[in-house]
Amino acid sequence: MHDVQPPGWLKSWIVTSLASTVYASVGVSTGAVLFLIAERFGGQPWAWFFAGACIPPGLMALLDTSDWMFRRRLRNLKRLFDEDLISREQYEEHRKRAMDWRADRLYGRPTASAALPRSQSPRRKSAVASGGKVEPAPPTDGSGAGPPAPDGE
Repeated sequence: MHDVQPPGWLKSWIVTSLASTVYASVGVSTGAVLFLIAERFGGQPWAWFFAGACIPPGLMALLDTSDWMFRRRLRNLKRLFDEDLISREQYEEHRKRAMDWRADRLYGRPTASAALPRSQSPRRKSAVASGGKVEPAPPTDGSGAGPPAPDGE
C-alpha cells in the first residue's frame, strides 16, 4: 500500500507554525489562507498575505495586553489553585510571572541599574562639571571594587 504524505512545503509550514509563538503562527496561517483566496477575489496574493500576517497578531496583542484579559487570567489562575489543580508554589510563581509580564508591557523592562537601590547605583559626573567629558560608570559586580587599576600602580 502506498503512503500518502503531504508535500514538502506543507510539512515545512506546519513545523514552522508549531515552533513559532502564537502570534507568529496565527499571522502566518491567516496570511497563507488569504494568499490562497486572493486571486478568487481579484486581489494581489502577496498583499493579502502581508495583511493577513500583520492584522491578526496586532489585534491579539491589543486583546492580550488589555486590563480585562489580565484580570481574567489572574481569576483563572486563582480558580486553578482553589480547585487544587496547582500547588501554592505554582500559583505564586505563575502569579508573579504574570505580574512581571504585565509590568514589563506597561512600563518597560527594568535596566540593571534600575534594579539597584539608589544608594548603590553608580554615580556619573555631569558633562558640565567635568568640562564636557562624561566618564563611564565603574562596573558593579557586587565586590565594591572599582575599575581595575592601570599597570604599574
